[in-house]
Amino acid sequence: MPATPRFVVRQDDAFVYVDIHVPYVRVSELEYTIDGCSFHFYCKPYLLNLTFPLEVVDDDRAKAVYDINKENGTIFVHLPKATQGAHFPDLDLLTTLLQQKKWKPQDNGLPDALPKPPLIEVVASTSMTSEIEPETTMPAPAPIATDASLLSLETKAPPITLHTGPPSYGFNNRFTDFFKVWHGEVSEILALPLPDTTPATDRAALQAATEDKDFDVERYLIDFGGADEDEYFAEALRFSPFWASLPVTKPPSTSLIQDMDTLSLDPVFEFTEAEQELLRRLPHREHLLSRDEQAVLLGGLCDLLAAYAYDVRSTTGDATVESAWTIMINSATLAWLNPSADLDAVATTSLRRMLTYPLLRQHTLALRVLDDVHDILARGKRVVLRCLLRILDVLAKSDQHYLLNTLFLDDYCVWIQRQSDAALLDLAQRHKAATNKLRADKDACGWALKHMEAMLTAATSDESSSEDDDESSSDDESSEDEAS
Repeated sequence: MPATPRFVVRQDDAFVYVDIHVPYVRVSELEYTIDGCSFHFYCKPYLLNLTFPLEVVDDDRAKAVYDINKENGTIFVHLPKATQGAHFPDLDLLTTLLQQKKWKPQDNGLPDALPKPPLIEVVASTSMTSEIEPETTMPAPAPIATDASLLSLETKAPPITLHTGPPSYGFNNRFTDFFKVWHGEVSEILALPLPDTTPATDRAALQAATEDKDFDVERYLIDFGGADEDEYFAEALRFSPFWASLPVTKPPSTSLIQDMDTLSLDPVFEFTEAEQELLRRLPHREHLLSRDEQAVLLGGLCDLLAAYAYDVRSTTGDATVESAWTIMINSATLAWLNPSADLDAVATTSLRRMLTYPLLRQHTLALRVLDDVHDILARGKRVVLRCLLRILDVLAKSDQHYLLNTLFLDDYCVWIQRQSDAALLDLAQRHKAATNKLRADKDACGWALKHMEAMLTAATSDESSSEDDDESSSDDESSEDEAS
């Protein structure tokens, strides 16, 4: 089976350049074709099919140059642009280039929308009037019951529950019975005990009940009371993650006329070679989603980014052997296979889990992490994609949690490349609003945090006062002894 070679795509005003790494090949077997938006390359044993957003042309300017000294063999292909000066967007998002263009009617010169065939086609009709003899009398029709009389006889039928097969889960509910082939304990991967038999409608309630049971009041108050002296907590708050230095996406202009001189068409950063390799390995899959399905994926994205941002802050950017577990346990999407379209619920769940399971359980840190979600989304899909690729890499190195890549991360990394920066900016603002609700009311998470903290503060104050009284009494006794 042909292999997909390592490649990089660049452009200038006149050309699109494809640099293809093909070590130790026979150049005499090289073939390539250019057809509109499609580019096909073959040089045994490598095969590369790319689909560009705009057209390239096959004329006398097109060429392929072989350099044997460049990494043991690299072919530089020059593809002339059909429209000189046209900007080809997203050439750094390699997965989208590897996806094949779907056929459309206009590709064959047909109208954009083909007329739909009629649902019912009348082949022939005959009139029955001529067949009825004049002297024939038709029987009078039976009286027809009125709507009112029918309503009086109406009875409510019991609800019917349809069997829909085993529960589904994963990205857009693509999977069923996934864990039946897993020979280890499911608890090594998830928090949901029985993923293949627990209905999706029961997961949220089970998850909330488990969080209520696992929330350790004493541990939370220890972290709350010792926050001022906790170096790890202070360092996590001070840490500046990579996205903090990148520019925020500008909101779409309301004016029809934009100043093109201020419009940057270049990505805010370049993906590393390791990230490009991950992009090339992703499945070449296109997702057709309804509005409701898209909303669930956006909510799950916020949940994943919160789990990742917590790990980044708690490890100051250097992932550890515990990072896969930390990301999983902080994410309801991964731990309970329970993404949600409700951003208020998503933010609340993220905060609850950050106060229940990981090492640092401070409310202030949890809110900072939720702010990070806004900051990541506001910087566009490339920054989000980098975060997702890093989650994918962390989970891939785990002996158990790598399966979560198949369930969620592979598809999330493909799907995000098709999203617009404007849509992510809108999502960032809506998630920020949900975070602000949690900031305004500490008890909005479902636990009486303010009461717990007030009780601890009062107890600490009483203890401090008692110690001061003891010291004062001891000083008085010492003074009396000296006087005597």
